[in-house]
This record gives sequence, C-alpha cells and structure tokens, in this order.
Amino acid sequence: MLKVWWYLIHIALENENCRKNGFVILGNDKDMRLKHFHPRRGLGMIKSGINYFPIQLQAVHLCNPMAVFPLVATAAKVVMPIRLRQTVTIHTGSSEEVLKSLASCSIPGTCIPICMGGTLDISMTIEDFITERLAIEASSIIASISRGN
Repeated sequence: MLKVWWYLIHIALENENCRKNGFVILGNDKDMRLKHFHPRRGLGMIKSGINYFPIQLQAVHLCNPMAVFPLVATAAKVVMPIRLRQTVTIHTGSSEEVLKSLASCSIPGTCIPICMGGTLDISMTIEDFITERLAIEASSIIASISRGN
C-alpha cells in the first residue's frame, strides 16, 4: 500500500500546481469496515505527506468514516503533533451535507467524484490508468536515454 502511495506522490510531482500548492487527500470511507482499518498505515501515509514529501500535504478530508472512527480520531489527536491535528477534517451526514461541509473548506463539487455526489468523473479503470502510466513512464525513459542520462 505504501508503495502505491509513494507512486501517486511521484505522479503528483509531475504537476506544477501540486509542486507549488501541495495536495489534498479526499477519503470516501462510506463503505469502510473495521477489518479495512489499519491505523498505523493511515497515520504513516499522512505523516509521510507532512514530513517527507517534496510537496506539501495541505489537508486530509475523511468523508463518512465508520462510526467508531471519530472516537478513535479524538483519542489519537491527543498524541498527534499539532500540524497533523490541524490537517485532518471529518465530514459526516448525507451526500448533500458532506458536499456542503466540503464546500465550506473550499472544495467545490467539481472536485468531488460523482460517487460522492460531486461532478468529477473518475471513471477510468485501473487497467486504463496502468496503461496510461506505462506509456508516460516509457516515454520518460526514452527521453532520458536520448539525452544521455
């Protein structure tokens, strides 16, 4: 999981706006169950975004986490560094309430996936994503070889 996370950050580094402004994590935890919850993994991903990446993690927005999560988060925030505490926001309620809450954090519906009630179409399959990334990576390697690097 962390390898995928670091690769996604590598992709974000290719975007000038991300390098300049940082990035935001939007989590759709609506169907998450306790067996999917790995607190050390999630905390490690967030901490690495704050402490180690060459681009800045600006915020984490968790939408409709499982019922126990706000209790766990409240307890965890006691021991979290202040920057990490300020980074995480939890949004709960109906799709409309979550969209309104995200909008109050300057995240418009155009940046929210359709499956969460927004208008952003992210219908690309994982196979299409991998094919596209392989083509980009291959052209990058060929360009590097051509330059003699």
